[in-house]
Amino acid sequence: MMNWDGSPTINNCTFSANSARVGGGMANFRSSLTLTKCTFSHNYAFEDGGGMHNYDGSSSIISHCTFRGNAASSGGGVYNERGSSSIRNCSFRQNAAGGGGGGGVYNSLSNLKLTDCTFLENVSKAEGGGISDTSYGSPRGAATLTNCRFIRNSAVKGGGMCIAHSRPTLTNCMFIGNSADFGGATALCDSAIATYSRCTFAANSAQYGKAISCSSCWYTRSRNIVRLNNCIVWDGGQEIHNDNNSISPPDPPPIPPDPPPIPPCPPAGPEESSNECNSIITIIYSDVQGGWPGAGNIDVDPCFADANNVDYHLKSEAGRWEPPSQNWVQDDVTSPCIDAGNPMSPISNEPFPNGGRVNVVAYGGTAESGKSYFGEPVCETIVAGDINGDCIVNFKDLAFMAFHWLEDRGAANSNTIVDDGIEYYVQTDKSVYELGEHTEILYRITNLTNEVWAVVRVCRVMDILVEVKEGENLRQVWTFGWEHSHPPGPTGVVLWPGESAELRVPWPQFNMNWTGDRWEYAQAPSGTYRITGVIYGYSSVSVDITVEY
Repeated sequence: MMNWDGSPTINNCTFSANSARVGGGMANFRSSLTLTKCTFSHNYAFEDGGGMHNYDGSSSIISHCTFRGNAASSGGGVYNERGSSSIRNCSFRQNAAGGGGGGGVYNSLSNLKLTDCTFLENVSKAEGGGISDTSYGSPRGAATLTNCRFIRNSAVKGGGMCIAHSRPTLTNCMFIGNSADFGGATALCDSAIATYSRCTFAANSAQYGKAISCSSCWYTRSRNIVRLNNCIVWDGGQEIHNDNNSISPPDPPPIPPDPPPIPPCPPAGPEESSNECNSIITIIYSDVQGGWPGAGNIDVDPCFADANNVDYHLKSEAGRWEPPSQNWVQDDVTSPCIDAGNPMSPISNEPFPNGGRVNVVAYGGTAESGKSYFGEPVCETIVAGDINGDCIVNFKDLAFMAFHWLEDRGAANSNTIVDDGIEYYVQTDKSVYELGEHTEILYRITNLTNEVWAVVRVCRVMDILVEVKEGENLRQVWTFGWEHSHPPGPTGVVLWPGESAELRVPWPQFNMNWTGDRWEYAQAPSGTYRITGVIYGYSSVSVDITVEY
């Protein structure tokens, strides 16, 4: 099936044993597709997208579908390029990719949203057995993965997922039993920026980095930024590989993400490896086998329920969710990962008693998270004011309340001004951030007049400034600019009446400092930051955010 400038809605259909150059089962070009309860099996594409191929602005909403046994050079199951796809409750099983990568899914320069999906036994001869997420070019894509499972996938690089020059966010995801030469679970390269929150890595295998491999100098010879928060990394040791072939955490030099441009890595000497390509790896409030420095990190058996049967819930004397029986059961031990998470992380849907603190596990913050145990029988009645669930209202509960007093984690934080018929708008995705979280920033200008409005500059037009508040003063720590023209020369914004232009960027919570000959980069400390959208010579608009433990 081929869709060109179409908007089909397809339900309960099967695409099997088809073949094509691209999109063995289905190809979509500049189309809006809604697909529900469909099966793509044993389709083949000579190039991209064995099951499905999405390209050139195509947007797809795919739910409750199965992709099994499909094959292609890139994207055995699904291939996405320069579009957007929302995939929910789908299964990718035993799909295969050749030299292009992405056994289950290949995602390039696209905004991909994956929720409640399973990647099982997919394989790639190159990168990303489950997913290959790349963004070589513009616009740089951003993938969001929530509650996804990667089980027994394999590749040369990134058995579960390979991340190249992209910036995905993974929440409540599990990587179990994946394998690769580099990065059994995930591999990163070329200024990738990846954030893992409440994820579990277990039983993965690799020659370099059973959980994560950071190989920054594969192609563009530039560095990565990796953050883990509230995660379990338990694969038998040798968990994380960095570019100098070290397994233990290095002492990294300040390293710039992209933008601004990153200088090439210097070559290694004949008797030593180069440390200049080392990635910045920040891990906090996590359980890492073999240990890793960082606030709240531990190195202790997480007490999984039944790893042999892929049940990675945490044992608890107060109650653990058991999927086969769909019931709560009690264990004779309680995992040290329960109530060990970042105190600034939301508890979300964890059942009572939850200790007032999120669990460190892929189920953290969910209704299946293990219950807190205080050495006494679980409360039969919830007492008003008992925040941590120990059956007593005391100073511990007061301390929890005081710690989060006036905290507001509401929706988007924004500000708008209108000057001379032009609307200036800046937005961050929220107001309060945990240390190490990405801050998603939107700066937009809209022409509200009846005339054409234009700004022409040499190289830069729209800027986003990040400034730290130091008392009454502001100090600039980061800047993002409208992309330079290629080749270098004048560039600009031309807005017809009612038209908008916008700049979307993530601030990876790094501060930059010019030393006179190079930029130095360091993790941003806790504090208050001002985000400002500016066109020099015109009005600017700002919002403030808080970064804290």
